[in-house]
Amino acid sequence: MLTPLLNALPCPLPLAAELKELEPRLAAAKGLSLYQLMEKAGLAAYGLLRQRWPAAKKLLVLAGTGNNGGDAYVLARLALADGLAVTVVASGEPKAQEASQAAKAWHQAGGKTLFSLPAALDGELVVDGLLGMGLASEVRGAAKALQVFLATTALPILAIDVPSGLGSDSGHWWGKPFSASAVVTFIFPKAGLLTGQGRAAWQQAWLADLDLTPSAETALNALDFSALKARRPTRKATAHKGDSGRLLVVGGNLGLSGAIRLAGEAALRSGAGLVKVLTHPQSALAVSLGRPELMVEPVADWRAPGFAAKALVLGPGLGQDPWGQAMCAGALGLPLPKVVDADALNLVAQKPQALVDAIITPHPGEAARLLGASIGDVERDRLAAVQALAQQYRCVALLKGAGTLVSDGKQSWLLAVGSPAMAVGGMGDVLSGIIGALLAQGLSPLDAALLGAALHGEAGSKAAEQGAIGTLASDLFDWVRNLINA
Repeated sequence: MLTPLLNALPCPLPLAAELKELEPRLAAAKGLSLYQLMEKAGLAAYGLLRQRWPAAKKLLVLAGTGNNGGDAYVLARLALADGLAVTVVASGEPKAQEASQAAKAWHQAGGKTLFSLPAALDGELVVDGLLGMGLASEVRGAAKALQVFLATTALPILAIDVPSGLGSDSGHWWGKPFSASAVVTFIFPKAGLLTGQGRAAWQQAWLADLDLTPSAETALNALDFSALKARRPTRKATAHKGDSGRLLVVGGNLGLSGAIRLAGEAALRSGAGLVKVLTHPQSALAVSLGRPELMVEPVADWRAPGFAAKALVLGPGLGQDPWGQAMCAGALGLPLPKVVDADALNLVAQKPQALVDAIITPHPGEAARLLGASIGDVERDRLAAVQALAQQYRCVALLKGAGTLVSDGKQSWLLAVGSPAMAVGGMGDVLSGIIGALLAQGLSPLDAALLGAALHGEAGSKAAEQGAIGTLASDLFDWVRNLINA
């Protein structure tokens, strides 16, 4: 059965090493050999090809030396039997047993295999079966020229499992980037299709379950808003404002008042009953103007607030000057569950410390500083980065970016939510306010991070329905309120 990829969520996201162990067990449970499973994968891919390109008559099939190439040989044989003109170009002889069987069946059916691209290409569609799961280094050798062809051809591309050159676990491009017209992936979605650069590596993506029963306990799982709705806080009929969450928000240095205002209002829209903002004296008027529900206190020097907060948001608009440093040091000393974001993260990176009972919400640049690494290091393996952040700082870590990742250091989750419309200033401040409000209403740091990210992303997607360009962070407020009540 073919299912649109995002409709298959929530689900486990086994990494390549896990799936290598899972596939034989899942196949055996259905009485299938691995070659029979390959036949089913090739059939599913060919079914999508006929569904998506019913008029195609000439195929160029690129086959690698592994099982991804085996799937491609199966597809090529089925297409040949259907009367299509099929050219197969391989990067080498098959190395895997099942792939060798598939290549042999292709040749027995009358197919021929080339080992370099012909001078005159005659095809309407390219099938990419070159490189599959587990790629974690630059594309080299004979596969490199074929991968570059994929990235430069004007022909539509059907990619088998993942577009060749994309890390199936990481979403990092190890080859020249391209966007496949369609991808068909098997049994479980692949994390690399849902995070990092993988979100731009396909135009349509489908999951074929191969008639298996795909269930597994994995280190990474995919979630969306529908899977987390049940964790939303509720409000009793007898509730008063103090019952609904008391949140302290610290930040808003001179010239940065917008960030703390966005965080504060997001917290109110997410259900916090009382929100107190400690901000720079010259920012206080701008923060409170037009939003009188925020309790704004101008603070020139740190002092413990006379406010019985249940949670803290630290960082939006904080700055790194002496005022920001003093506010950061003082707020971190408060015995509260907290969200640590923005410049508070940059200050923590300068003097690393454990952040127990906290949620950190870095973007890749902040994550790199916290880990003493480069942004490239973080983006090459976002999952490893978020796990390292959680372990090093003893907290819940949320790594922003396409395909947000959350980890408690033991297990990780991918939030398949959001929209490119959210690539504007202030979105991170809104996220911090949402998560802070959930903390203040009694959710655990992990649940607050997961639900907050899902709520934020879903609100962003709803706001983007009116157009991806020109969406503002404040456009999320009405959607946040609607979604938390729906």
